[in-house]
Amino acid sequence: VYMGAADVHAGQTVKKGQSLISGVVKEVSANQPPDAKEPVEQQVVTPAEGEVRADVTYEATIFQPFKESVMVPTGRTAVRRFLEVDQGSVLSVPALKPLPFSHYRVEKKVHPVTFAGVGLPVEVIDLVYNEEVKHITRLTPRQALEKAREKAMAAVQRQAPKEGRRVGSSMKVAATSAGVRVTLKWIVNYNIAVPPRAAGRS
Repeated sequence: VYMGAADVHAGQTVKKGQSLISGVVKEVSANQPPDAKEPVEQQVVTPAEGEVRADVTYEATIFQPFKESVMVPTGRTAVRRFLEVDQGSVLSVPALKPLPFSHYRVEKKVHPVTFAGVGLPVEVIDLVYNEEVKHITRLTPRQALEKAREKAMAAVQRQAPKEGRRVGSSMKVAATSAGVRVTLKWIVNYNIAVPPRAAGRS
């Protein structure tokens, strides 16, 4: 504790939102009455600040089927052109016909417009529509396991704070006739103390 008084002790289980460090400190009064049988305490209010390191568990479960549907490009494209004037209004160049396909991935290409070597406040924007079709692919058990591991790792990494230190981990793998299930668990040690200003408390 840098300032304030500890509201929890080492090894104690805490819940989200629980006060860890208090800004109200109890001190023994310097002016004790002569007839006082017990020390007289007084309260001093101070900012609450400190560090509380805890082991926090993060977990992710991913099921990766052996058969999965993926979108693959066919190579066919269509282009829609727009003009942007002075980074403001956008004008559409009329298309002669609708898109010839319904599943696609859009790629944006911007081309500055120049005249006699001088840049004009106009840009040509091409939206390139790349056709995609659904393709069913089959994974081997090893490939499915590797994919499930990668997805579980990414999911846990999104949850765990980057400033934390991993102090433990475990992984469970269960195979079925349809796919592989991976459960990844990380135990991360980091400072869970939230300053009162950030928590909206005084």
